[in-house]
Order: sequence, then structure tokens, then C-alpha cells
Amino acid sequence: RHRNLVQLLGWSYDNWNRELLLVYEYMPNGSLDRWLSAGGSTYSNSLSWERRYNVLRGTAAGLHYLHEEWEMVVIHRDLKPSNVMLDEDFNPRLGDFGLAKLIRNPNPNPNPDGHAQSIHTTSMAGTYGYMAPECMENGAITKESDVYSFGVILWELCTLQQPWIGMNPMQVVGAVGFQNRRLDIPKNVDPLVAQIISSCWQRFVF
Repeated sequence: RHRNLVQLLGWSYDNWNRELLLVYEYMPNGSLDRWLSAGGSTYSNSLSWERRYNVLRGTAAGLHYLHEEWEMVVIHRDLKPSNVMLDEDFNPRLGDFGLAKLIRNPNPNPNPDGHAQSIHTTSMAGTYGYMAPECMENGAITKESDVYSFGVILWELCTLQQPWIGMNPMQVVGAVGFQNRRLDIPKNVDPLVAQIISSCWQRFVF
């Protein structure tokens, strides 16, 4: 339980359809995507800067709780605006843990030689525009994978643009995973914020 995670209230099993039903607390302001998306390539300016920074602080706090405050790291794997829910005061809460994975006995920080602790899968999972290059390249799953996704959300809130607009998923995989490309950070973005975005997009080796 954490103030920046959507709370699970209960569950049931639908025997007829063989589905697990989860009941979460109600988030009256829906998802962050609802407030950003205006269709096309440009987002609406529907959130004040004060609210945008509040969303970023709360999202970072939720990730820190998942990554650092358990004996096992919880990796979200699909962090994006549609999975950041907003309560009545526009405080963010992370939701949709359907793709989440656990890492046992984690090392809180990358090793001194720059290698990150990871597990590997045989298939990619998540949303390509927010997926870290190591996930695309070799299926690695790390805390840093979520941090990369956080950097894309930060970029969106600063630019009010959709990531990799006009490119299909395979083109995004080629650009990010194999050509080591990153989204362009406009020059009018605060230099400190631009530095944070770039740090989030650092590639880790294993």
C-alpha cells in the first residue's frame, strides 16, 4: 500500500468466462492520458505546470516504493500515461500491474562497472513508445526499464507531444533498440529537466 499506487479492494473469479475480476478504488479523474490526449500529434494543455510536476513527483515516489522498499523489486514494465491514474486532487497513482515482474535479492543500485541487475524473458512486453532499448534488444527486465519509461512521460509533459508519432512499432524498435536513437528534447525545455530526461534514457549493459 502506498499513496501513489491504485489500491486493490477485492477480487472474484468468473467461472462462466474463466476470468479473474479485480476491483480497484475509483479514480475520478481517470488516467493521465485522458488529460493529455487531444488526438493527432499534439496534446492539449489541460494540465497546469503545477499539476504536471505533481504528477511527476508522485509517479517517481510510486516507482521508488516498488523498486526500493521491498525485499523483492517490483518492475511495472508498462509505465505510460494511460496507467497513471489521477484521484480527485490530481494526485497520481500507478495502476495496471498485469505485466509486472519480480526480481529477488536486488542490488539497490547498478553495479560500479555500470552493469544493471536484471532478469531476461524470451519475448518483449509493454508499449513500444515507452519501452527501454535493453527490453527490445535482448528481453532484459530491470528497474532501469521503468525509469526509461518515466523519462518518456516526463518528455511528454514538457513537450505536449506524443512519442515517436508517425512511426509504427517495428520502426520504433529499430530506432531505439538497435540504432540507439532517443526522442529529441527541445531547446526550450529547462536544462535541469532535460538532463533528468537524458539520465533516464541511459542505456545499461548486463
